[in-house]
Amino acid sequence: AELDPLKKRAEDAEVSLMTASHNERRLRAQLREAEDRGARALADLATELQQAESMAVERMMASEQNAAKADENNARLARELWESRQKFDREIKQLADELDKARRRAAEAIRERPMRRPGAVTGD
Repeated sequence: AELDPLKKRAEDAEVSLMTASHNERRLRAQLREAEDRGARALADLATELQQAESMAVERMMASEQNAAKADENNARLARELWESRQKFDREIKQLADELDKARRRAAEAIRERPMRRPGAVTGD
């Protein structure tokens, strides 16, 4: 009967550990997805920016008015690229923070497991 609370604590710690482990895997997957999305978005915007810059050169040769429009487009694309990078950085930081928290919870759950502590009373 004295071991029941310890057994319950061990079971609770095991559940916490499994939950933290699952959360860590999920957060790692989300982090990879966010990194992939961010990298694709940055690559797409960089390609679009490069194409717009090439177009701007052609338009400047054609007319000053067209060059001004291309410059506006380039500025818009550069702004979008910068904003996307900022959003990507924020998402990566948020996911990294969540991953750190999950790791801390997992480490805490491991420390809380009575069976893992030296000198802990076992059910045997």
